[in-house]
Amino acid sequence: MSINNLIFRIAKKYGITALSEDLGINTNTFKNKVNPNIDTHHVYAHELDLIATIADTDEIAQYFAEERGLMCIKKPNYEGLSDKEILDLFLDVQAKQGDWARSVSKALEHGSINWDELRSIKSDYTKFVVAAAEAMSRLECYMAVTEERKTLRSIRK
Repeated sequence: MSINNLIFRIAKKYGITALSEDLGINTNTFKNKVNPNIDTHHVYAHELDLIATIADTDEIAQYFAEERGLMCIKKPNYEGLSDKEILDLFLDVQAKQGDWARSVSKALEHGSINWDELRSIKSDYTKFVVAAAEAMSRLECYMAVTEERKTLRSIRK
């Protein structure tokens, strides 16, 4: 998928007219900008940034990361960490790992892997790795909060 197709899909999902109004761009001009089949109008970088913000989507960042062979990892909210939230993250990691394993198993059932199956396997693997990275990040943050609490307790004594 090209960036133009992605922008068009995001605009359609949000509503092309609503997004053009939120961006302050004439609706017809915006329709031409997001139409992947029109070469005379283009979305500028600052507009792309605003589209991501207004549509509240990470898809654009994920697209560029994928194009560069990278992956996006959502930074966790560092406020109010709880043991249950960390447990939920680990359960999510295990679920994503299971999805990845199932996609590999399904692809290998007929003795070979085609491009679509490989794409699916890679997608599930990326979701698993991102979930594991988020869990690790949360643990690091949890440790920092724990150390901060220890320091505060020792100061109060």
